[in-house]
Amino acid sequence: MSMKTVLMIPPQFLPVPAVRGGAVEQLCTRLIEGNERAPRFDIEVLSCRDERLDDSSYSHTRITQVSPGLADRVCSRIHNKITYVTGRRRYLTPSDLWIMRKVLFGHYDVLLVENDMLICDRIARIRKRARLVYHMHNGYDGSSKTPELVRRIMPHVDSFVVISDYLKRIVMEAAASDKMRVLPNAIDIARFRSEGDRTEERARLGIAADDVVFVYSGRITREKGVRELIAAYVDFADATSRQTKLLIVGKSWFGNTSDADPYVDTLKTMCEGRDDIIFTGFVQPADMPKVLSAADVAVIPSRWEEPFGLVVLEAMAANLLIIATRSGAIPEIVSDESALLVDNDDETIVAGLREAMRRSLDSDVRQSKTDAARRTLDESPDYDVSNYFNNFCKEAFG
Repeated sequence: MSMKTVLMIPPQFLPVPAVRGGAVEQLCTRLIEGNERAPRFDIEVLSCRDERLDDSSYSHTRITQVSPGLADRVCSRIHNKITYVTGRRRYLTPSDLWIMRKVLFGHYDVLLVENDMLICDRIARIRKRARLVYHMHNGYDGSSKTPELVRRIMPHVDSFVVISDYLKRIVMEAAASDKMRVLPNAIDIARFRSEGDRTEERARLGIAADDVVFVYSGRITREKGVRELIAAYVDFADATSRQTKLLIVGKSWFGNTSDADPYVDTLKTMCEGRDDIIFTGFVQPADMPKVLSAADVAVIPSRWEEPFGLVVLEAMAANLLIIATRSGAIPEIVSDESALLVDNDDETIVAGLREAMRRSLDSDVRQSKTDAARRTLDESPDYDVSNYFNNFCKEAFG
């Protein structure tokens, strides 16, 4: 008996598999890997082009790199000019047209759209009998994800999967539906608990054995609160007698090879003359357990409403004390018992982060919080990637 066919349509920003990082892309990769271990489907992934994908090989997944041609570019340009003149402003990219043609002329049992609400809206009206599943990873952004788009696509999808109760709440406010499913993100907990030689990694990074190390990992952008973190750390470090370091792990966009970024340049200016703040640049996801092994405290200073926050799970698994803002879904994962939570407002966030750093120097505080976080992971099997594929199949495919 042949297996059902799934067409996975991830966002066309970073490649899948996640050879250049990206939270959504990593979770797409987890689904592919889960299906490889326990095959249920023949999957085709429509990924943006990347030379690193040429080495990707799976038994039950075919990676198709989206390749718009001249006709797609011409049609896109004509369509966009017409919509501009008519005031509809519903633009199509050449990649959109290429994907729509793939859906229209392909034969699939399931269409799985990962996070791209615009393309879900477009293919909903041209699909044939395939089951349509939309998997939402981020909140509204004012253009490509809006309450209006939720209302447009909800009648056409068979399952609408979100990654947190926070996202479920804001979606239900726009279009209440029994199609809603919540499936939290997941990580390889064992890998973060077992990998990484702390002494070796600290030596590589130039960190002394007795330094207290704070780490931020993720995109270096305004909504992630990195400027506020550095401001708080500088005040804190200058006022304490303890030897401390701050690791800034990441770039403005995952896997970006360019160092030209005005926001990052501003942050580096704030750090001039300091040898206790280390910018590592982009780190491949496979190397994150090693980097985290060098740290004592993870700081997640998000200014936006975090839709979930994989880095929270990674820090918990690495046995790090967590300092985080009360943003979006973060309080669903950690509480005041298992983390040092800080209010997320302009007037108090820097002072709150600074005070949390001061409290984190207390070994008893670190021990009690990390013990509670470990219990949370032990009691939450949905956070472990070994269960992610089966859970997703149950929630998304019925």
